[in-house]
Amino acid sequence: GWLLAAGRKELVLFLRRFGNEALNDSVRDLVRAVLRKRARLVTLDDSAFVPLGPRWFGLAGSLLPPGIVLGAIALGYAGFAKVAESELEDETPFGMALVLIQLGILFVGFISGLVASLFFAAALRAHFDGRAAVRDGASRARVVKRLRRLRSLARAPVIAAPMATVVGVTDPEWQATVASIARICDVTLIDISQPRESIRWELATLREAGVRIILLAQREALARWWDLTEDGADSQLAAQMRSLATDLPLVKYDTPDRLIETDLLKCLSERVEES
Repeated sequence: GWLLAAGRKELVLFLRRFGNEALNDSVRDLVRAVLRKRARLVTLDDSAFVPLGPRWFGLAGSLLPPGIVLGAIALGYAGFAKVAESELEDETPFGMALVLIQLGILFVGFISGLVASLFFAAALRAHFDGRAAVRDGASRARVVKRLRRLRSLARAPVIAAPMATVVGVTDPEWQATVASIARICDVTLIDISQPRESIRWELATLREAGVRIILLAQREALARWWDLTEDGADSQLAAQMRSLATDLPLVKYDTPDRLIETDLLKCLSERVEES
């Protein structure tokens, strides 16, 4: 029931500007506060984005119900054991019935303990499973397979999978890794506040692959290059990025800490529904 109630989670790829600590913090807060119930986040590693495994408070809260059940079972078993011992000594007809009840309590206790153990094991695995590394084609295939499992029903509950997975990638592998991960994700977020050749490549490649994209941009930073028309490499790059971004959803924010006040969540819902 717990697994079914959690439901399937979307997979969101966040292609960000490395070193933008404020935006990193804002997206992490958004994942913790809202997206944790709906999605799993994936991003590439620059040692600045901390993986988000299940919080220990949430882990304790998830284990509290099985703990209460196990405590009640232990108390019930102790009570029945005392009464059953007395009835068996007096050779009453209720003694054997009470023994059978004790066996039933033991069985329920075993199942409850097993469920609690599975919860705890899943949470521990998720807590230490928030990082992945791509060094070559073989490791890239393993990481993609592992990320695809984050969308499964078994990984739907928050404590069963990291809320945010950070993938470390070597320079020769980053393009193939971005393309591979984006294809299995429901939505890709791309920050275009600063024009870069790497961002232009991401836009062109993911659009060609038919990936659903949402663009993020800091309002003032975007205004500085969006209408750039002077001759030169910068203007050419700006023109190419404008062409690639024209008909894509664009979420502008004034400061990263106000990201939650934008239409980002609405855009995410609309793009996921398209999938």
